[in-house]
Amino acid sequence: MSNKIDLVGQIFGRWTVLSRSEEKKTYEQSALWKCLCECGNQALVSTGTLRRGKSKSCGCLQRESATKHGMYNTRVYKSWQQMRDRCNNPNHHAYSSYGGRGISVCKEWGDFEKFYEDMGDRPENMSIDRIDNDKGYSSNNCQWSTPREQVNNRRCSSGSS
Repeated sequence: MSNKIDLVGQIFGRWTVLSRSEEKKTYEQSALWKCLCECGNQALVSTGTLRRGKSKSCGCLQRESATKHGMYNTRVYKSWQQMRDRCNNPNHHAYSSYGGRGISVCKEWGDFEKFYEDMGDRPENMSIDRIDNDKGYSSNNCQWSTPREQVNNRRCSSGSS
């Protein structure tokens, strides 16, 4: 008898609809949906906003489009973005091993251009590595490393064999 639409599982821009919220937008009486953005952020978004394409992301898409360097789709930019997410986004799957234990990104590297000036292009088959795993990300504690070098530089975690 109910003619409610079900958007669960559908993708709108960078949003994936997770579930219907019990809350409603009072002035529209429009259903709200709990959505997950590709970057890891979650928000409640109304049916109309999703279906009309008024919201394509949590804002990350606009921030990326506004970058003046034009490198937001490069390997080095993705490394910078992932480094920051690990340290700053409590919803990131690795946050507890980074930001959750006090690992931070230096103030200067909040700006991609400064990070790029210090680190340069990310070489093929390498990723950013902290020389001292108990210190944060900064120009004097980071290098590009191979997967093998990364494994050899891991910190010991309690309870592992």
